[in-house]
Amino acid sequence: MAAKITILVENSLGEHLALQNEHGLSFMIEIDNPRTQILFDTGQSG
Repeated sequence: MAAKITILVENSLGEHLALQNEHGLSFMIEIDNPRTQILFDTGQSG
């Protein structure tokens, strides 16, 4: 079973000045077998 976690929102801008930031955390968890997607969202705009 493989899993992939993609960060959608987090509250630090770092060196990526072209990106926007906001308070909170949001990420997508994708699991291969069985095919499952979970959205974890505590972002300010979500």
